[in-house]
Amino acid sequence: MSQTIQTLLTESTLSSLDTRVLLAELLQKDPSFLSAHPEYQLTESERTQWEHFTQRAQMKEPIAYIINKKEFYGLPFYVDNRVLIPRPETERLVDVTLEYVERCKDKPSLSILEIATGSGAIMCSLAHVISLRYPSLIVNFTATDISNDALSVAQKNARDLDVAKKITFLHGDLFEPVRGKVFDVILANAPYLPRDEANMNAFEPYIALDGGHIGDEINTRLRTEYKTYLHAEGIFLYETYGGKIIAVNYD
Repeated sequence: MSQTIQTLLTESTLSSLDTRVLLAELLQKDPSFLSAHPEYQLTESERTQWEHFTQRAQMKEPIAYIINKKEFYGLPFYVDNRVLIPRPETERLVDVTLEYVERCKDKPSLSILEIATGSGAIMCSLAHVISLRYPSLIVNFTATDISNDALSVAQKNARDLDVAKKITFLHGDLFEPVRGKVFDVILANAPYLPRDEANMNAFEPYIALDGGHIGDEINTRLRTEYKTYLHAEGIFLYETYGGKIIAVNYD
């Protein structure tokens, strides 16, 4: 039985947006292709892949995992179930860091540390934007994560965005990989969900969600330890429950 784009758009049990995102990815076409060519008939292999996509989506698997793609700060990132899917609200961490960099752009160099980098979306975005805006500014980017799986994804994204040579990725728990070093900016989107809530997420990695019994365990550790690793005029930024961004100066 032949299936056209129009048929799938009309009969799909998924939302219109999810259907269009999955179809565009399946066909490796811009979404505008779907409207311009509603008569396009899927090949047999495309129909098989479409069934696979829709089965996963009907099981409530995030679309980002199905297509292995999520946009963050206007850039495309590879994601899979080894990493948390980047959220739009987290882009504020990038914004505030860039505001700090703008104020310090006349310094000879800057150092930026990200704790719990996950997919690398925050650090890769910063490296990409800063290198374009301030080509003469020397910036040392360092990103840590306790998960080797997450670091593998972050490193892939750094390569894909051509910033791999700019970022040092280190494995370890919070500040452990950078003992003895200090930074101008420290930022973190560490796990902050209460344990019961983290347990309810069936698809994203538990290690990237679980913030302890009430959700503040890891951020409490960060708040306790950050001054050891922050320059006196530096800034510490972190995301907390509800996507709220907290900025803390050294003093």
